[in-house]
Amino acid sequence: AIKDPNPDVKGNGAEFLINNGIEVTFGVCKKEAEKQNEIFIKYTKTKRPFVIVKCASTLDGKIATKTGDSKWVTGEESRQFVHRLRHYTDAIMVGIDTVKRDNPELTTRINGMNGLNPVRIILDSRLSISEDALVLNQNIESDTIVVMSDLAPDKAVLQKKLRLEEKGVKIIESPTENNLINLDILMDTLGLMGITSLLVEGGSRVIASAFLHKIVDKIFFFYAPKILGGDGVSICRGPGPALMKDCLSVKEVSIQKFGDDILIEGYI
Repeated sequence: AIKDPNPDVKGNGAEFLINNGIEVTFGVCKKEAEKQNEIFIKYTKTKRPFVIVKCASTLDGKIATKTGDSKWVTGEESRQFVHRLRHYTDAIMVGIDTVKRDNPELTTRINGMNGLNPVRIILDSRLSISEDALVLNQNIESDTIVVMSDLAPDKAVLQKKLRLEEKGVKIIESPTENNLINLDILMDTLGLMGITSLLVEGGSRVIASAFLHKIVDKIFFFYAPKILGGDGVSICRGPGPALMKDCLSVKEVSIQKFGDDILIEGYI
């Protein structure tokens, strides 16, 4: 349906078939083929991961209460879908605020099957993560990576870095911008590590930063039939455009239902 975008083999497969008397037609179900291979195509062309942002919110766009409570915004069917996303994704990324608030395992738990665990990536510029955090103490096959600032750490931070590395945690030192990890630069690093797909699950500052740095390819936004109101935590928290005409547009939108929840899927 489409030609292989890999420059090392581009067209060779089709040429082989043609030379052996097999008729080859391009362009059949082109859009379907591109969607099915979207991760491979993005990584092959750019050597950067295909980035998916997932969030679960109330109808008024809140992902947690003002106290940080977020269990659970959406129902079991929606959460199982997210675990299937994890199963098919190379890596999952969250910010340190999410780790401190929820103490998540960031593993894959699918009813009726053994899910594959993605690489777990925690953005933590100051390396403030607790050494007892569940995400650092899982006896599983996938790596855990903590991304910290590349600015010279003080002695205490350096000692903590060494302790974490001794227990098998990988530490990446990466440039920061306004005290936050520069996600655009980080994508190049992850691509060099062979990570072809990345699921961004929050929190709100990380999601906002992902959109700000224009690294997002696809979104999965779940909405539960709830209204939180007040000063709960919004999906995106951080700087944004001053004018509506400058907001990001979501394309090829599709909608599904999971129990009482609605999933909006689309491309940036």
